[in-house]
Amino acid sequence: VAAARLDQVLLTQLRGPGENGIYAAAQRLYEILYIVPTAVAAAAAPGLIRVHAESRADHREQLGRLIGRLFWVAVAIAFSISLLSGPIVGLLFGSRFEASGPVLARLVWAAPAVFVGVAQSNWFIVEGRPAGLLLRSGVAAAVLVVLDLVLIPRHGAAGAALAVILAQTLAHVGVNALEPSARPLLRLQLSALFPRGKP
Repeated sequence: VAAARLDQVLLTQLRGPGENGIYAAAQRLYEILYIVPTAVAAAAAPGLIRVHAESRADHREQLGRLIGRLFWVAVAIAFSISLLSGPIVGLLFGSRFEASGPVLARLVWAAPAVFVGVAQSNWFIVEGRPAGLLLRSGVAAAVLVVLDLVLIPRHGAAGAALAVILAQTLAHVGVNALEPSARPLLRLQLSALFPRGKP
């Protein structure tokens, strides 16, 4: 949330308050989506922790299913909102924010990475690695700032939306590839998102 507010600060400084208003309307709608993975992951957490204590293999299988389901739910949501972003923004904010529609249509594609990130948090908890969650939050914030500084001056609110997509994807997937101890999680992600039969 703090990083999201920094987006708005940079937009105001680099492109003016009007551009920030366009982005803020889209961002407000996008942030509502956080409720979905948070609620699902919270409901699944007690069972996953219990299963991990009994069988790491069963935990891996169940966590993989959770990651896969949340990812594809996010894709479906993103696709639907992309198609309907204009009417959604018009209905909720009025014609003054018409320019927020295309921004929302782009920004919502950060949802798949965010949903995966929320689901995979259980892995860090059961592995006793809460610092891994902090690392990924820090990476997301740092990358977001750098990309904002590169993309906002030229592309405005649309650039800020693209920065969110790239930062979230790098934080929740890319870091798993770069960090050797997290590569089992990366393999779990890939097998969950693109299953090729039971491992």
